[in-house]
Amino acid sequence: MTELSDMKGSSEIAGSDEAQEGLAEAATGTERKGLIATALVAGAVSLVVALATVGGMTAAGVGKSKIATLDISGIVEIEQMRMTALMMRKETTEDERMRAMSRVKGFGASLSNAITELQASCKCVIVTRNAVIGQPDLDLTEAAKAKLGLEGIDIEQARASAEQALDRRIPNADELSRRAQEMVKR
Repeated sequence: MTELSDMKGSSEIAGSDEAQEGLAEAATGTERKGLIATALVAGAVSLVVALATVGGMTAAGVGKSKIATLDISGIVEIEQMRMTALMMRKETTEDERMRAMSRVKGFGASLSNAITELQASCKCVIVTRNAVIGQPDLDLTEAAKAKLGLEGIDIEQARASAEQALDRRIPNADELSRRAQEMVKR
């Protein structure tokens, strides 16, 4: 009854007898129950459709993609360090350097092919390891390294190998001092 008087009060502001009758009619219990029932039915239908859609997608395998990671930057760095070591060694022949340069030119395509093959075989989404927080379903880094001929090589080994090659190639301070003294004597 208070609601009806509130509605009548608001219709008096409008100042129309027709508006009062319309509000009073809308406020009747039968129409209100009909509106509530319609809203409940619409909500239930929406819920059933949503659940059926999600259920169908899950049954079809949509939304269940595994996520695999790949340390692409680590693989690229290993290859860079290997090529640096090879190119900097004094004993590397010109032919070996030319083959290394060919390998460098084709490495991007080889890496791309390896990723495509891995993705097809695992039927998963592959993201770079740096983009994942937490534990991925699968890490494909070692499998990719194997496809690229880098199996068993970790980044620390590759860095050490490159540093050794550079150390042998670039003389240290003692060696430079000795060479300078020899030049002065001449």
